Amino acid sequence: STASWYFDSDPSTVDVPSGQNDFYSVALHELGHVLGIGTSISWNNLVNGSDQFTGAASMALNGGNPVPLQAGGHWADGTQSTLPGTGTLQEVAMDPSLTTGTRKYFTDLDYAGLDDLGWDVTPVPEPAQYALVAGLSLLGFALYRRRSLRNL
Repeated sequence: STASWYFDSDPSTVDVPSGQNDFYSVALHELGHVLGIGTSISWNNLVNGSDQFTGAASMALNGGNPVPLQAGGHWADGTQSTLPGTGTLQEVAMDPSLTTGTRKYFTDLDYAGLDDLGWDVTPVPEPAQYALVAGLSLLGFALYRRRSLRNL
């Protein structure tokens, strides 16, 4: 109740004011738990002892080694992975901490964890890329329509 929350009205931006907790990042993290990361029987079946995750896709991203865990069904605090389709490192969305003033996205390791649980996952482009695709689609339709009208 004392936290300062940031609710971004424009999802294509990634700037979170310093000193504020990013609601998007927290909601994304909690959705990961809803989908089974740290909470499902499938997850628990892949936990070795209490501190290592042995899912094949996750281990492949960790050099073939089990991925360290932290209590509560999270990747170990400070675990880093790349953002899908990039070489950009980011702290994973499913570790137990959130740095105020920052935004987290699902990383390759977060998606691998979902894959290990049986979800058919395909990382999607960030919102700004959706706008580009939508804009190009509209441009293509407009050109097609203009050409069609000329032929009448």
